[in-house]
Amino acid sequence: MKYQPWLVAVKAAFFLSFIGFQRASAELPILKKQPWMGYFAVFESRYYQFSVDTNGAATLTLMNPKGEPMGEATEIAVSFVVEEILPNGEARLKKIKKGSLESTDPATDKLGKITFHGKVTGDAAYEVTIEQERGDIFIGGRITDTGTLTKDPLRFTVRVKVPNVYADVEKEGRMAQKAFEKRIKDDRVDLKWSDGKRLKQNFTDRVDVTSKEINGPGIVNAEAEINYYNGKKLRFAATENSAITLWNDTPAPLHEGFTVNWVVDAAKDPTGKSRLSLQVK
Repeated sequence: MKYQPWLVAVKAAFFLSFIGFQRASAELPILKKQPWMGYFAVFESRYYQFSVDTNGAATLTLMNPKGEPMGEATEIAVSFVVEEILPNGEARLKKIKKGSLESTDPATDKLGKITFHGKVTGDAAYEVTIEQERGDIFIGGRITDTGTLTKDPLRFTVRVKVPNVYADVEKEGRMAQKAFEKRIKDDRVDLKWSDGKRLKQNFTDRVDVTSKEINGPGIVNAEAEINYYNGKKLRFAATENSAITLWNDTPAPLHEGFTVNWVVDAAKDPTGKSRLSLQVK
């Protein structure tokens, strides 16, 4: 399509103003070329796309058999947070301070390794490291300064939210429910605990994924197989001195979505060498 000169000028002006706005509002270095304009770091493979935006949030997008993104409703959100652990064991999320994110690494659409830093309320500082190696993603992080938050311990956490990809699938009525149950009959999460024991959890039973019956003494490997993702498996692994737990708002079947939490034992790993491994196979 050939554009009129005036339209080209308008588009150019819009583009420049958009970039100016992004520079003013963005936190981290920014890509300035399509299709990833506005992002900080990106990795693409035939199985998935992994992107980090300029606000320090990441997204895992799986690809369909045609090699196209499956859609926003199926995207897996990855967030990096600082939690304050209260005396009763409750974890209180600390809010990221606006304008605090920074990185000396340039924006890239060929992710190898990036590191960025930020602060939360109370001026506690944290560091996030993301690496891509042979198509796998490795995430690490640590608290680098407690700021004024010295009363209760702080914890760096990675949250991976697996969405309810079946939200729009018809389930009302006996026939629809039966068809849905047949579709997800092989969906499951295979778990390996830190003591070597294993557990297989289906997607149909209502379950409290926060319970000890699911998480045991801590999970070191979790592999989710979901029919909707066309046979692709999501694999999460915790290296030494870190662990995975599953979480959800209320007891529910896993097909309604769940969150994978990864935490580091800061006392055993003060320099942040531990990693959460994300694989799509």
